[in-house]
Amino acid sequence: MTMNKDECIELANSKYNGKAKDVIVKQIDNFFDIEESKFILSKNKYNVGDYVRLTSDNYLHGIGKNETSIKFVSENGILSKEATGDFGNHAFRFVVGLWRVKEDILLSDYIRNYSGIIAKYNDVNEQVPYGKLDEFVDKMRNVDHFLWKAESSMEVRFMPSLARDINQIGFILNLGSSYGKKLLKNDINGKKYDKKISDNFLREDLRGNFFDNKDNAFLERASYVVFGINKCFIEGIIVGRKYESDGDKISDLKELFPNSYICNLDGMVICE
Repeated sequence: MTMNKDECIELANSKYNGKAKDVIVKQIDNFFDIEESKFILSKNKYNVGDYVRLTSDNYLHGIGKNETSIKFVSENGILSKEATGDFGNHAFRFVVGLWRVKEDILLSDYIRNYSGIIAKYNDVNEQVPYGKLDEFVDKMRNVDHFLWKAESSMEVRFMPSLARDINQIGFILNLGSSYGKKLLKNDINGKKYDKKISDNFLREDLRGNFFDNKDNAFLERASYVVFGINKCFIEGIIVGRKYESDGDKISDLKELFPNSYICNLDGMVICE
């Protein structure tokens, strides 16, 4: 299935109006302008055995259990479900969810952080890395609190992680170019983005103060970009343990994404 610009615009026009529709149509224009430009990322600097280091130009995206979508991504990029005509009961509409990297960090540390839990106490949301729960419990001895509770991070639900083997594929994007930054201007969770427009991309029951709700701990590092992200921005692919040990799957991935390195949950490149 190859996406067609006119069909995407027609779909947006049928579902939206006003400023939200203008935003989607403009973003579709941006997306297909990038496709026509034939933009490619600079050759990555990694060799097999190297450890990946993320920067603030990097964003991550997970496909959850939907491994059948890998071929679609290799042909079309990372697109919102609605862009493909799937108008299910999704919390977010016509956007793709990404996790932004705030500062330079080894991928191994980033994965260890999100593979843990989000602990909540006294209106505080604290990210507890994988393997560090006992240290957190010890720390709470000296914190005046009535209770604390925890939930898995949003990344664990969609990305490969140390916490579970259900998800096996995640993408590392590099959006540091002028083209990438142009798409990021329509991140509806951006600090300066007009929240009156953002609400149009939420399911109706979530509209209002969703982006201001401090209980949504994941929002601090989440980006929701209108329409989609081109395949040319896929710098690397993270695989879970099952894929890592399957040479055929690694070969298939490399065939689909010839310009991307493949790395494991230790943050180490296993195929360049």
